[in-house]
Amino acid sequence: MGARAWRTPQCIVSSPAQRALDTAQVLADAAGLRAQEIRVDARLYEGSARHLMEVVAELDNRCSHAAVVGHNPELADLGRHLAAELTHLPSAGIAALDFDADNWRDALRSRVIRATLFAPPQRSAHARPDSPSWISP
Repeated sequence: MGARAWRTPQCIVSSPAQRALDTAQVLADAAGLRAQEIRVDARLYEGSARHLMEVVAELDNRCSHAAVVGHNPELADLGRHLAAELTHLPSAGIAALDFDADNWRDALRSRVIRATLFAPPQRSAHARPDSPSWISP
């Protein structure tokens, strides 16, 4: 379960915050998913790492590649809990984790085979904030 380097998400769960929803929509567009397919979960907004783990454990097991769109410091804490090598998750960063598990609940108790960090490039004075060109399927 998870992502091998970068895999297109088959399902997306997002915080209800507008900025997170905007990011989730960019991911959905890149993945060919409809906006209605983004699951919104309030636990991703001001939730603890434990709440985030609950959200991951409840992901649909038919979905082997998922995107969880939330907020720091909780996402960074969860990333460090699952993969110690993820020492920092920058704003707008993506941590892709590949788990040795057959379902999401077990993924949280399994070892991470690979952790890859995708960090956004430094923005130039001419960069459009609504154009995250570093995201690609």
